[in-house]
Amino acid sequence: MGAEAVRLSVVSADGAVDFSLIAARAAFGKLEGWAMSEEACALPEHEVEAGLQTRGREAIRLMLQAHMNRRGTGRVGAALSVVRPEGETVRSDARTDERKIVSIFGDVTARRTAYAAPGRESVHPLDEKASLPARSFSYEVQRRVVDESVRGPFDEAVESIEKTTGNVLSKRSAEEIAADAAEDFDAFYQERKAPPAEGTGPVLVAAVDCKGVPLVKPDGAAHAARRKKGEKANRKKMATVAAVFTQRPRIRTPEGVAAGLFDDEPQEHTPRSRPEQKRVRASIEKTKDEVIAEAVAEMDARDPEGAKLRVAVTDGERALMILRGGVSQVVKGMRGSATKRGLTGAKRKAVDSAAGYFMRNRDRMRYDTYLATGLPIASGAVEGACKNLVKDRMERSGMRWQVPGAEAVSKLRAVKLSGDMDEYWPFHIAREQARLFGGRTWSAVANAK
Repeated sequence: MGAEAVRLSVVSADGAVDFSLIAARAAFGKLEGWAMSEEACALPEHEVEAGLQTRGREAIRLMLQAHMNRRGTGRVGAALSVVRPEGETVRSDARTDERKIVSIFGDVTARRTAYAAPGRESVHPLDEKASLPARSFSYEVQRRVVDESVRGPFDEAVESIEKTTGNVLSKRSAEEIAADAAEDFDAFYQERKAPPAEGTGPVLVAAVDCKGVPLVKPDGAAHAARRKKGEKANRKKMATVAAVFTQRPRIRTPEGVAAGLFDDEPQEHTPRSRPEQKRVRASIEKTKDEVIAEAVAEMDARDPEGAKLRVAVTDGERALMILRGGVSQVVKGMRGSATKRGLTGAKRKAVDSAAGYFMRNRDRMRYDTYLATGLPIASGAVEGACKNLVKDRMERSGMRWQVPGAEAVSKLRAVKLSGDMDEYWPFHIAREQARLFGGRTWSAVANAK
């Protein structure tokens, strides 16, 4: 590149010299110089890696700043005509302001033309053109915060972000980023095209279970010196967890299932039928009926023609006679045994309660038919979802949640565990951009005074 080309490349659109680009080039030169220096060659390789990461991050930050400068301020004319549903206003470019952007390389500044009118918020065309987020943290920083927050505690998330990007953010900021990121969960799955049914098993399963989430004590809650009998240490609210998936039939016998549960000797068994295209969800704010309705809606979307055999699985009990379909006989035996043993009071009440549960649900407990057809009878898939979605993240030692925070994390964790984050994140960005800029249109005003 000739000297004139170099000179022109560091001149911005308004004719000013872009010193940030000059600084970036100098930083990259220094980075190369350090990497090839005798000082670096005398260091262990891992220390050179760490040094290049720190020095390289600053060089890239300067290049990103140069990029932002090259975008200009977003000025499109002397004034804008801004049209909203309530009417049109004309705004003039009274000033140029600055906005900080916290990137994965460090802080950069966006210089923006602000079009203002009395009593109206300013309009910044650069924000819209560059798809800047509502928060000062870039979308890439936010994505990394979300990834870390769904894995583990917010404290660990902010610590990881500091190590990998050099940015220091508060736990509160991480919590707010997660809450914002979860806002488009419902819309994403309502608009998302269902996975193709072709090539998947003929059985479509919806499994539902519940898991408790420990909550923080409400303000003003009285401290109890001693807990009453049966009272738990932690106040919990139940999260409803659902899993929807397809699978292939697995035909078994009641005896084979019972042997697998209770016998020490290994038994011959048919190969396990693994869930396909498993999608999980959990909610602490919604009722169980609402979560079940969402699972049913997903089943409809996956199988609009009703070609697959649909199965609903919830928690249950295990016994050989029940697996053979003899629920009434089991109930009769339970009650007869309790009478012969002379059970009374709480013990008899417990037996009668269990027997009553079986009788009320006997039409749903035709396990002999289910096994012969190859349908799933166990709730392991949703129990695994309870563990992965809720327990592993929300029931760690000392953790207490407020309902909105638990809801946000459960949604984001569901997206991650369902393998949808790479699709969800651009969707979330597009939705936030629409919220920020979609309620108006603007155009430059010709010959504005």
